[in-house]
Amino acid sequence: MTLNELIQSLPNWFEKNPQEIFEELSTPSVEFVDKEKWTWGGIADVYIPETGKRFGRSGNKLLQDAMLASGELWTVTQLGAGFPLYDEEILELFRQLDASGVVPGARHIANTIKRIISLLEHNNLNSSQEEIFASIKYCKLEKIKQDKIDKVLDAVQVYREAITSWDGNPGTEPQL
Repeated sequence: MTLNELIQSLPNWFEKNPQEIFEELSTPSVEFVDKEKWTWGGIADVYIPETGKRFGRSGNKLLQDAMLASGELWTVTQLGAGFPLYDEEILELFRQLDASGVVPGARHIANTIKRIISLLEHNNLNSSQEEIFASIKYCKLEKIKQDKIDKVLDAVQVYREAITSWDGNPGTEPQL
């Protein structure tokens, strides 16, 4: 979906001001769940904001050791081949391991797999506020133009129907 299409898909978009539309598009409001199969390699690539680095090999080692210690051998094994991790129990395990300090950054794995995202992100758009405001202006102008064209075409259609059924009497001739 393009930015213009996304803007026009919002309820009552034409009556909203640009700031309201920007906030609606950029505020996290849509649940994202990654249902792809995850492997150890994918987990290693998860970005950790606190360090500015990937979870990496060392994070994977900590996670594997913690999971083995908590009886999660099946999960460790499955991650070798890859499997979806969106199950709430697995995500909660990652969060608990992080909160307890056993595997720092593990919550970011859970947050990468399941999180609330904006309509922009949901539609794979990375637009600045200026770009959004320009698109809103363009969309509103195009709607005004189309409304004016529709009004004229409606009048022509009414005239066409009236003239088609006109009986030829000059006193009752339809006017455009």
